[in-house]
This record gives sequence, structure tokens and C-alpha cells, in this order.
Amino acid sequence: MTGVDASLLEHIYPADSNILDVGDSCSNAFFTSGTTSQQHLLDLLPSMTLCDALKTVFCNVFSPLFHILHDPSFDVLYQSFRASPEHAPLSSLALIFVVIAIATTALSEDDPLLRELGHDTNTSAKVRRLTAKYQSAALRCLATDNFMWRHTLATLQSLILLIYSFSHTRGPSWSLLGATFNIAVALGCHVDPVRLEGLSVVESEERRRCWAGLMLLYTIQNTCLGHVAPVIVTASVQLPADIEDEDLVTLALHSPPNEAQTPRPSKMAYILHKFKLYQLAAEICQLPPPSAGASAASSLDAIHFRIASQQSEQRAHFANVHSLPVYHQAHHRILRIYTNHLFILLHRPYLHSAAVRTTESASYPSATSPQPPLTAQTSRSLHQILESAMIILRNYLVLAAGPDFAPYRWYVHGVGAFHALLAAAALIVAASDSRAALGSALLPQQEFRSWGMACSGGRKGRRRKT
Repeated sequence: MTGVDASLLEHIYPADSNILDVGDSCSNAFFTSGTTSQQHLLDLLPSMTLCDALKTVFCNVFSPLFHILHDPSFDVLYQSFRASPEHAPLSSLALIFVVIAIATTALSEDDPLLRELGHDTNTSAKVRRLTAKYQSAALRCLATDNFMWRHTLATLQSLILLIYSFSHTRGPSWSLLGATFNIAVALGCHVDPVRLEGLSVVESEERRRCWAGLMLLYTIQNTCLGHVAPVIVTASVQLPADIEDEDLVTLALHSPPNEAQTPRPSKMAYILHKFKLYQLAAEICQLPPPSAGASAASSLDAIHFRIASQQSEQRAHFANVHSLPVYHQAHHRILRIYTNHLFILLHRPYLHSAAVRTTESASYPSATSPQPPLTAQTSRSLHQILESAMIILRNYLVLAAGPDFAPYRWYVHGVGAFHALLAAAALIVAASDSRAALGSALLPQQEFRSWGMACSGGRKGRRRKT
């Protein structure tokens, strides 16, 4: 049982409540509806003005990044809640709490919203407290709604976004993810909407988005545990359409969604690109070691070609990126970082073999025994690692220092810092091998110092997971 799994009960029923003793079985968190009143749950919300502002933050920053919701439909749900909060369905209230919890992650230290939400002087502690408060409220809404037996698409959306929120703050939550997966199956989301009757185009795409988001969450949580094991699920659900929410009504229900791609990226673009990259990450983890000989080299070349193809596809999709909205610019840089991270992972075994031989030569120098030349594959891999490492560091610096990207500091201080650190380490090891003749392409010292300052600022600021 993970730490988050063990604390789910405390999220739903705090230790100071008389609803349920925290020492009871964790399963009670799911099977006991409790006695939390709707008014008590509404009292946990910030003011309506702050709710409006946080909803806007979510729609501008996180909705395009993890585009599970259909924004116009969510806006209708939110306006209905705003008009009559006391009559809002609990599943809708849970969704609003999750949106608010996620939105607090993007607030910068000097954001007026953060000051209005609390008086803590420690910004990091305030964000953690607020996020946990709203996550807890969302779980309590779902438990009060008896979500294990009664669930709607809003229930599923709430759970998917809640697990996504946990991935930013508390790490993996396998038990909740397992329950969410089975609720998705119970709702029929594992069946492509083309095979179902009576669904509108919007409902069909919402189902596809939920299923794609669920598959991404499995990969994210596997990554948190240090490995990327592919989830083997017998399902043939098509990926969501790469089309803006407002244009969905023009999409024919039975047309293949991926044929509806727009010349400019839609809000679905990032999650669709990331879905393909995660599939490649899973395959990289299954590759044979270099000692396997020709089969290993052939497998490496095949995946290298596919990563390069994804890189070209991203470049074409985000053409003239500086003319696109800021969130697309951020997505493009994050995708470039992750794509080049995959290049480093793919070629890392050859970096290791080169480093070992360099270390051995330094330990046992011999004038009569010069270092053996690098193999052609090792030389190509070292050059690819160096090129990818520099691309990662340069994009990381832009996200860390660019004022337009302030809402993405949670990424810079979280998984982005991890990717940058790995890139810097790989760059140093690759550049240390004089046989590769890499010196002329090294990252300028000023840029390397800037990267170090960005990471140092990350340690002093708020540290986030993603």
C-alpha cells in the first residue's frame, strides 16, 4: 500500500472528524458514504470570486496540458453550480474541487490569489495545505455521493483529474487508480463510442479523453515507481480528435477522429503527442542490452527512427510556435524536453560503456596501450546524447526564466528539473571522452551556469512533482 493509498481515508475523513475512525480499514473510504452534508462541503470552497479566478487559471494552464474536460460543457456545469450551489450534484461539486486543487499548483509566489487564499508566510506550505484541503473535499464529495455504486461521467472525470492532481503533490495512488479504471469499464469507456448508440459527438470525445487520460495515468504512476511497464488492456478505443472543443459539433460521429487534425495545434495536441511518446518510453525499457549484438543495434535504430519521426511531427504541428498561445509554446518546449529525454534513455547503454572504458584508461594509463577507438554505434550514441542534452537544457532555461512561463514553474521545479539534471550529467560524461571529438559542440559555460542558477532557484522555491 503506498503512502497516498494509506492517506486516502484521512483525505475523506480527517482525524478530527467523528464520521469514521481513521484506524478502520482503508476500504471503508470507498464503501462508506458518511454523513457529510452538502452545506458543509460548500463551506470548504473559497469565495465565488476566487473560484472564478481559479477556474480561469485551470482552463488557461492545466486544461490544455491534460485535456480531459470539454471546456464548453464544463463551463455550463460551472455556471449551473454558480447559480445554485446547494442543488449542484455531488459529482459536479467534486469536479469543481479538483479543478481548484489543480489550479493552486500554478499560482506563483507573488500571485494575489495566493495571498487571498490564506495568510501563511511559507508559500510552499500554503500551496500544499490548500491543495490537500481541496483534494480532501473532492474525495469527501465522491464518498458522500456513494461513487463506488453510483457513478456518472462527471464522477470518472473527477477521479481522473484527482489522480492527476495527486501525481503533482503526493505521488502514485494505485488503489484509487484501480477503482477508477473499473468505473471507466463499468461506464463502457473501454468501448469506442462508434460502437455505442445514442451518444453525441461531445459525449463520444469525452469518453475517448477519459480513456486516454486513464492510460496516461498508468504510465505516469509507473514512472514514479522507477519503471515504465506497458498496461496490457484489451480495448480498441480510438484516440481523441485533435480538434478544438468549439469545433467538435462539426465532426461527424463516425469519422476517424485522428483524420480531423487541424493545421494548428488544438488543446488536445499535447496529450496526443505525449501518448505516443509514452508508448515509445515503454518500448525503450524492453530493449535488449548492447551485448545482444546485431539484434540490439537493429532495435535501437528502429526506435531512434520513430522518436525522430515524432520530433518531426511535433515540429510541423507547432510551426511558427511564437505566434501560438503561451500554453502551446510551453507544451512545445516540454515535448522537446521529453522527446530528447527519450533519446538519452535510448542511447544511455552506450554512454555507460564509453564511460567505463574512459575510467579504466584513467586508472591504468599505459603509453604502449592507447585507448581503443570507439565503435561506430558508440560514437553515434555519444553525439546524439550530447545534442539531446543541450536541447533539453536550453528549453529548460527558457521555461525557468521566461516571464510568460511563470505558471509552469511547478514543472521547472519538478520533473523538468529531473530531466535537466539527467541531461547535464549525460552531457558531462559524453564530453569527457576525448575520442568522441565533442569539445567544439559543448554547451557554452555561461548557459551551463544559468542552468545551475535555475536549479538552485528551484531548491529555494516551491518544489513540485508532475
